[in-house]
Amino acid sequence: MKFYILCSRDLFCLERQFDTIPKDQTVVVLNSLDESFVVSAVSFCEKEQIEYYVTTSDGTPATGKNEVLRLFLESDNEYSVHIDGDDILTDYGVSLYNDVAKRKNAPDCIALYRQAARDLSVSNELVYPFDKSEPDLQARASNLEEVTWYYTEWWKYYHGDSANIENGKRLADLRFELNKMIAKYMESHESMCRLVFFSRKCAEMMWYDPTLTIGEDTIQFLKLKKIALSGGLNMVRHRERGNPSYIYMQDTEGTVKVTCWEWMTKFIPEVNKLSLFEPYQNLPELLNNEVNR
Repeated sequence: MKFYILCSRDLFCLERQFDTIPKDQTVVVLNSLDESFVVSAVSFCEKEQIEYYVTTSDGTPATGKNEVLRLFLESDNEYSVHIDGDDILTDYGVSLYNDVAKRKNAPDCIALYRQAARDLSVSNELVYPFDKSEPDLQARASNLEEVTWYYTEWWKYYHGDSANIENGKRLADLRFELNKMIAKYMESHESMCRLVFFSRKCAEMMWYDPTLTIGEDTIQFLKLKKIALSGGLNMVRHRERGNPSYIYMQDTEGTVKVTCWEWMTKFIPEVNKLSLFEPYQNLPELLNNEVNR
């Protein structure tokens, strides 16, 4: 098994990966339009004797992830762990995924829910931005009037047009539909379940859509979950709250932070095309105390 780190910017984020991940068990995939970053990252990897590849980028997260899948399938590794270059694995995560890869009945895919995040520029405390399971949050997400108010104020703030509330209403309708989709098809009201651990069998089924700036990973999750629920894939989920294996770092400007809510306009129709499974089904839990037998 190898840890595959996908990097597109920020040498500091790449360097801090090795506070927890062994260098000799790592593959760095440099998929970036920033030539100066690539030069500095290559220099770092060569100095530290870390396996790396420079791949062709079109600036989309999907293309970078597809390059990771390609490199994994071209290798002789049986399992891979995907880490976005801005994020980090914990010591527990490194230990967990190494343990899982050694199990006789290792899963083909692990998806994370109740995920932890940290913004070092604000606080060192963990937060859970994707977890929408609390009853108060569920009630607010299903309150069309409140959602409409939020997007109307958002539109005014970012576009400076206090007289135009139609776009706020339009975005609210999209978000309301998105919230219903999350409740029906994601894991326990988690708005984005991260795909992190893959077997070769699973990787061969995957392809991220580069026409989606945001949500390409959620579309891929739903496709795999559909296969898993029909018996075609051994896919499990891991509860991160309390003892996270992976931390979503919010101290750099990622795609979600800098993109406006218009992404929902393309994303929701793509979900509706999938002909998904019956709603309100969850994946089985990864049992951390399984023994290798």
